[in-house]
Amino acid sequence: MKKIAGVLALFFCIPFFCSAFSKVESTGKNALILMSLSEEQQLGRESYAEILRESKLSTNKEYNDRLNNVASRLISAIGNEAPVGTVWEYHVIEEDVVNAFALPGGQFAVYTGLMAIANDDELAYVVGHELSHVTARHGAQRMSQQAVISVAGQLAQGMFNSSAKQQIFAVAYGLGTELGATLPFSRSNELEADDVGSRYAAQAGFNPAGGITMIDKLAAASGGSSSSDWLSTHPADSKRKSQLQNLYARNKAIYEKAIAK
Repeated sequence: MKKIAGVLALFFCIPFFCSAFSKVESTGKNALILMSLSEEQQLGRESYAEILRESKLSTNKEYNDRLNNVASRLISAIGNEAPVGTVWEYHVIEEDVVNAFALPGGQFAVYTGLMAIANDDELAYVVGHELSHVTARHGAQRMSQQAVISVAGQLAQGMFNSSAKQQIFAVAYGLGTELGATLPFSRSNELEADDVGSRYAAQAGFNPAGGITMIDKLAAASGGSSSSDWLSTHPADSKRKSQLQNLYARNKAIYEKAIAK
């Protein structure tokens, strides 16, 4: 009886999940998004406020001016692809980390460690990549995926009639979904962010070669590119570089059109 109830519960969940797909403006694709845009953006604003409380903002005028120039041009290039209600806000954070991040509400930051090694074209690639996570609503997509995995796992686990079997299933299910769904989905998001973000950078008048050289710098900063990515949230540097090289002709044409205006 418990197994039948579990199967029926899974069956009736399918129409709900299928109806929760939304079209993403920046990619033109339909994506599973189970949370409202306002909820997603509120989470981003709250997270950013907490990060700023715990961080030291850079007073380096050169870094702040550079980020302001790059960010303002990228935001202008993004235009209507930004989700309704997006309020862009950005800072340089004083920390020797080669990284940057963006949150769903439109808040983003670059660390001084990255500012120190990136020229403006490379910085535009990085910021464009991060902003594309916002426009593609990758945060909401990942949270939605986790919700589906969690619900499906709980329903399936309830179909076993002993706690020992339930525990074995929970371990196998957790590992299987991590390697078979969560990590591949994250890597797919990162490649999509490289695609869309490099387009934003080109539209803003930044040389698309900057993305390719930045990947080399990121690989060097992390101790070298890994050839395997199946246990990582991010694709191998070589895979990201190869995609940017394949996109170079498209991005170069966009860039040349932008600087000719």
